[in-house]
Amino acid sequence: VHTCIPAETLREATVPALACFVGGVVLTFWGARAIRALIVMACLGAGAYGGWLAAQHFGKPPAVGIVVGAAALGMVGLVMARLWIAGLSGVLAGLVAFSVYGYHEKLPERLETFARSYRQPKPTADNEFPLAEAGTAEAISSQKTFDVLVKFSENLQKTDDPLIRNAALSFGAAFVVGAIIGLIAYRWAMIFWTSLAGLCLMIGGGSVVLTNQWPMWHDDIMRNASATGVVVLVVWLAGIVIQWRGTRRAMVSVQRPAEGVACISKAG
Repeated sequence: VHTCIPAETLREATVPALACFVGGVVLTFWGARAIRALIVMACLGAGAYGGWLAAQHFGKPPAVGIVVGAAALGMVGLVMARLWIAGLSGVLAGLVAFSVYGYHEKLPERLETFARSYRQPKPTADNEFPLAEAGTAEAISSQKTFDVLVKFSENLQKTDDPLIRNAALSFGAAFVVGAIIGLIAYRWAMIFWTSLAGLCLMIGGGSVVLTNQWPMWHDDIMRNASATGVVVLVVWLAGIVIQWRGTRRAMVSVQRPAEGVACISKAG
């Protein structure tokens, strides 16, 4: 965000940022109870869109394609919710591993340096810098994030930098481990990952809002990094505890009818 998105663009994103923050709060404190419904809703939306495209391709009524696609993919999402959650667990574990590796290799600083310099003119053989083309400064400031990332990855490949290969290996290994944990420790995976994803959404949305209301927030928070880290950790732990207690009650209420049936059968 700091490297690739101009400040004036952030000022136009206050409402989406607030929506991200609210969604992050919901995921942090109630994500494990809502994740299955969110998966089914996402599958319904994807199925409806896919059915609409298929109906257009085969010349069928759009309403039929939307209903059939939503129903089909919605059932898949409902029946295979556990596999979807395992896959999400793997993806999030991979992203965490990639983030840790990237931070260790100073990836944010390298990306920022590249984004600011890759379109600048290169020195000649006599160590003289030619004049930049007209409009270079505006082009750099308006470059799209995706374009910067593509150019950055191409530059890493040209220089045979091991960062991409090692990052891919880290992501792949963490994905496998995360998916296995998601299958074995289903409840804890939901609690852990939804609270972490919600916390990231809260931080991301809050950062954009703070940028618009408090331009120097980044420098002030960096001067108090330890206290900020403690606050973030407390919020995350509070979300984990609240979700654990909430899902525990749900599991107990589901198990009680079965225990009653067992007691009746023993009495008989």
